[in-house]
Amino acid sequence: MTAEQQKEFDSMCGAANVFNSSSVLLEDLIFKHLAPVVLKQHDKDLRGSIISSVVLYALSCEISIKALLLKTDTPFPRSHDLKSLFDNLPVANQNSIKGEMVDFAEDFNILLERNKKAFIEWRYFYEGNHKEVDITFLRKLSLKLGEECRK
Repeated sequence: MTAEQQKEFDSMCGAANVFNSSSVLLEDLIFKHLAPVVLKQHDKDLRGSIISSVVLYALSCEISIKALLLKTDTPFPRSHDLKSLFDNLPVANQNSIKGEMVDFAEDFNILLERNKKAFIEWRYFYEGNHKEVDITFLRKLSLKLGEECRK
């Protein structure tokens, strides 16, 4: 990698980490502190925070994958589609990430397919076009991609 590519890679990994960390903090706030109170009042009060976590995790995954593609000098499409981006990773990287996600080993490809457009669908949630999403999968994928960036 050239010095310029290394700088861009570091910047991308840093940005992905910021989005991941923000989502982790948000989830911590929601589920450990606000949920017991809010659930007694009104379930809809949590919706905005959960939506924000989905968007942040999906964006973190996208940027991490693009950083890994840059690191391996693999061209990548201008896309938010996590599956399309992931499929462009070298097989060794794909296997490393899948291998670390033992909780989802059998269903990894199915879950990636199901969540591939999480950022696209959930950032404009108010339009009503969002679909089912697995925030646990996105959280774990975001963490594993971050670890892969730090290797």
